[in-house]
Amino acid sequence: MAFSAGKRKHSCMQDGLQQSHFYEELNESTNLCSPTSSELLNAAKARKVQDNQTIIKQAELESPKGIEHTLLEGLEEGDQIVTKNAELEAPQQTKCKNALWHLLEENKIRTPHFNYPAPLAWADSRPDLCAALPYFKSHQGGTYHHEKLIFSLLLDGHGMKHDLVDDQVIISRTGGSCIGEDGFMVPNESQSIVKGPPSWYQNTIDHNMVVIPIIGNRHPAIQYHPKAKRYNVMDHFRVTDIWPERSHGFVTYKIRFEKLKLDEPSWWLPKTPSIIDTSVQPAVKTCGTCNKTSKQIFTIEWLCLNEACTKFWKNSDDKYAAEDLEYNPDFLKARVDPKKRPFIPCAILPDPDQNVIWAPQMPPSALRALRITQGSARKFRNETKGYYVSESEISGPRKELNCWNWKGFVCPRCGRCNPRSLWDSLKCSEECGFHVELQLERIRLQDILRATRRSESSIKLKLNLEPRLRWYDGPGKQGFQYSKWVLDNIGSVTHIRSNSEINKRPHGPDELFSRFQQGELKLQRLPLVSSVVRGELTRHFAANFGLPYKFIARVNTTPFSEAPACVLHAVARLNEIGRCLRVHEGTEKACGTVPEKPNECLILGYMETMQIGYHDDGEKELGDEIRTLSLGSGARMNIRLKAKYYFGYTPSGTIIPDDPIVPPGCEHEQERRQLKAMYPEGMASEAYRKAREKLHGFSQEPQDEKTLPPGRGARKPPVLFSMFLNHGDSVIMHEKALQKYCEHQVVPVGRLRFAVTTRHVIPDMLAPGERAGQDFDVESHIREFHEDSANISGLDKRS
Repeated sequence: MAFSAGKRKHSCMQDGLQQSHFYEELNESTNLCSPTSSELLNAAKARKVQDNQTIIKQAELESPKGIEHTLLEGLEEGDQIVTKNAELEAPQQTKCKNALWHLLEENKIRTPHFNYPAPLAWADSRPDLCAALPYFKSHQGGTYHHEKLIFSLLLDGHGMKHDLVDDQVIISRTGGSCIGEDGFMVPNESQSIVKGPPSWYQNTIDHNMVVIPIIGNRHPAIQYHPKAKRYNVMDHFRVTDIWPERSHGFVTYKIRFEKLKLDEPSWWLPKTPSIIDTSVQPAVKTCGTCNKTSKQIFTIEWLCLNEACTKFWKNSDDKYAAEDLEYNPDFLKARVDPKKRPFIPCAILPDPDQNVIWAPQMPPSALRALRITQGSARKFRNETKGYYVSESEISGPRKELNCWNWKGFVCPRCGRCNPRSLWDSLKCSEECGFHVELQLERIRLQDILRATRRSESSIKLKLNLEPRLRWYDGPGKQGFQYSKWVLDNIGSVTHIRSNSEINKRPHGPDELFSRFQQGELKLQRLPLVSSVVRGELTRHFAANFGLPYKFIARVNTTPFSEAPACVLHAVARLNEIGRCLRVHEGTEKACGTVPEKPNECLILGYMETMQIGYHDDGEKELGDEIRTLSLGSGARMNIRLKAKYYFGYTPSGTIIPDDPIVPPGCEHEQERRQLKAMYPEGMASEAYRKAREKLHGFSQEPQDEKTLPPGRGARKPPVLFSMFLNHGDSVIMHEKALQKYCEHQVVPVGRLRFAVTTRHVIPDMLAPGERAGQDFDVESHIREFHEDSANISGLDKRS
């Protein structure tokens, strides 16, 4: 390969240097594997100069940085570097190529005539990748699989020493059963072809299905590629082979991938594709012991690759073969007949000529082709979406954008994978500038009510916990029905059920649901404050009004004085519902005292399949009462005890010191109550501590080594009680202790739902600059500034 280079002081390259093409021979390497022996690493380099050209026969240096120095040492203006790849072994070809790319990136050398291709799609983070691509949803693992089929895999910095990537062939481990050691992954247990990742890859081969590898910029193959991003989509690859190897005393499985479109150059190793020759194939032999056939994958000699055979991984001397074997060139050069058409479950990207934006929904035809059961198919469609939406169609209402495209999209301008953070638009990075306003389909309330079959009443508690958990059901004021659950010494939850007559009144739930869809709320998905993977966004859209509220995500707040009228009417409605409930209950009030008036309102928007997991509203800044109004699709609200209070110990195995309140319905409830009565001093008593440890099944080791039985820490507490929230229903949670001991989850069951939740934020617990508007009176503001304010809450004043 030849390219122009400047003087040794390359940091200040001058214009006008003699330059030449960066020839395609730069990429004529056959392997991208790590050095195979210490002799290669320690071998002396050989150089000679002919006609102002530096010829590197061997570049056995341990790092690309060292090769950079070798390539540029002593060069004068106009000199060229030439490497004869035929005389270089594969690891050195790779390092040399990576070093050259790095020099290009830093402008130490110039190749203006060579156009480096960019990846088809790319992402700056894992969450962005998973949000936009239907074929990769693995937020932490290295493979994405569904129904025991592999759809995609991630190649990044931690591979095995024998992994390989070139322009048409990839060899990698199956994933799992490994630990990191000295920058590489090494097996820590044996794998089997009948379970786990090896079985999934074998199933993918059996289905003749292609996969889509994604490569990170920490992988040696693209470490110095000038256009590589953090994560980059490669192309469609067949899974051609899977075989076991013996490594570090364990059986581990490797797979060989082969690019589907062999006649097209690869962006990660751009070179002119060679003529496809399907006649080159590795030798296949039959083991005389197990009578199983295996390909000759390595150059040293043929090995039996049947892990169940006594001759597995043994050479002709009946000794285990080495673990750093070189691949058989025929095995690497072998190609599948292009006429053998595989099944392609999903395109990498839409056709660029159609100028389309990708919303992640998998075409149903992919499911039918895989012959997955109907139940699994429905689950698959919910988890891996891949639907193509043309940019020209965005100008009109689109059901798919409103329901299915809430996770993310691939920018048609730059290929960046973006999470969808805005309710009514798709926006790429500021550098790209792509931004499209969406005209979302207005969902009619009749369709919502038709799809969400109304539950006749809330689901009653199934556990036998009376009388500590009491349940009331009866008529309330103004036509409402309500149910109430009371947990002694903890708190209560009231479910106020609306009806169609109440919902259709002015400023009522029907009108609010319509107004909320008009874009006034400026809803957006927000980064989670604490998540396993950095950069995750909430699975709902949110907007906050009134005083600031700090929950699972940081959200900016809009003062009530600037809030849309529909928000104020929703707040006024919840205020009036709370007042009516207290009046109706008389002496049995929802709270011990009349609660402070809410001064904060959080609105959450749920598109189809969105939900919010178990959480509590126990922030110290909040008052005793929390009210929620449900609009649109129905939702299931589940309430359960927190795990540490239900089981009596934390997931890590720490016993709750004194069990201050033995909650109704908890595990070993009677025994824990008896122990609490017997030992009022709690954990200060050695007898109490030992009795608790025995009750919970802790191992009888010294105190500092107490351990839970396997699987105990991962258990989840059961649902204590649940209710179905229909359009117009409200929920009021009373007492702060309820948020301390319990947590709740809301799972919508339809296409579109809004939840309006009001709280009282204690102003004195906020920073002085955050208290503006703490005395704002919602009802008075509506009467003064908004028309048709006679019935501001959407409720009439009948007694």
